[in-house]
Amino acid sequence: NPVPKAIVRVSVAPDGKINRPTGLLYDVRTMVLKMFKSTDTLRDAQATLIGTTAKETDDQGHASFADVKLVGNSARYRLTFKSGTDTAQSKPIRYAPIADFDRNMFSASAIRTISGLAPKGEFFDLRFRFRLTENIHSLAAIDLSISNRASADSVASEQKRLVDALLMTNVSLGWAGNRVTDIPDRQVFIGAQARVLNTIPFYGAHLGSIELGHSPFAGSSMSIGYLRSWYGEETVKIDSAELKVPKQGIGIEFFVRSDKYEFFKVLTVRGSTLIPVGRTSGEAMTRIVVAVPLGALFSF
Repeated sequence: NPVPKAIVRVSVAPDGKINRPTGLLYDVRTMVLKMFKSTDTLRDAQATLIGTTAKETDDQGHASFADVKLVGNSARYRLTFKSGTDTAQSKPIRYAPIADFDRNMFSASAIRTISGLAPKGEFFDLRFRFRLTENIHSLAAIDLSISNRASADSVASEQKRLVDALLMTNVSLGWAGNRVTDIPDRQVFIGAQARVLNTIPFYGAHLGSIELGHSPFAGSSMSIGYLRSWYGEETVKIDSAELKVPKQGIGIEFFVRSDKYEFFKVLTVRGSTLIPVGRTSGEAMTRIVVAVPLGALFSF
């Protein structure tokens, strides 16, 4: 026999305090606020439901809310279903949009150098981002040869080193995005790096940012920092050119890509530069590369 129909309404309420993903600056701020017994950082979470929140039951007494979406701060919530005087609650729901957009990433491109020392042959650019913890991640990039394997990853120099490679270990300072829904667009970080520019190895520290999954430029990044040569000042011969390596300098790195805008779907741009500073007589070094993406950004 059919069950009498009834109206079921659904609402949402927080199941605890706000649990917003943070970063180094926010962690320090939280610690200071707790020292002074401030509750600002532990304020109640807030959320709303978007969609049809009242449904009529079917002949079996069932009601479906498939089109309902929760929008609010990162926290735990419970849904309450009410029909007349009867109520029921769901199990705790953890709403954490940062987990959907702050992901590991991989991209590959076929590249061509348009400024700076150009290696012989065609190359791949492989770029990786790995999340190590909630606030720590690594960025890595390397050029790989797809022809002339006998001299892969090198130019015709006396050193036979990698042309271009980068390894960063970064600590999050925080993120920018929608502070109501906690959906992040980009993350700001500091960190240490080891890199190779025009076959020359450097190490140093930097400040930078990376576009996260919700951004139309997801995977793009930029950084500025202080770099030192592993070997100090020396003259290096690359092909027929001689380059005097600076002992130290300001390093700038950028990578621009997008799966949303048509131009960047077919062409991405990457660049690196090192500007000598202090008592050094080395030369400024620059390399700018255009690339054809080999597929979309892979997030996992």
